[in-house]
Amino acid sequence: MLHDLGRWAGELLLQIAAEFVLAFICAAALLLWHLPEKGRLLVHLMLYAFLGMVAAGLTLVVLPHHLIQDPRWRLFNLATTPILTTGSCGR
Repeated sequence: MLHDLGRWAGELLLQIAAEFVLAFICAAALLLWHLPEKGRLLVHLMLYAFLGMVAAGLTLVVLPHHLIQDPRWRLFNLATTPILTTGSCGR
């Protein structure tokens, strides 16, 4: 009984989160359609950050434990990964 209740609550939260994501993306698309060129950059940055948070949340659902066990290597990964990915996305 308790297991079924937890599963039901999890599915409900997932559905609410999915609807929130869809509503946010639709609102951002409407803003992009009506904003001048200068205002679009801010909306792009907000949407990119939001989608990054969604991806991070989904990653935590799939992989709840650290893949890197040693805290020093985790810190090293935290410091170097954004630099390497930004460098690889250069124009």
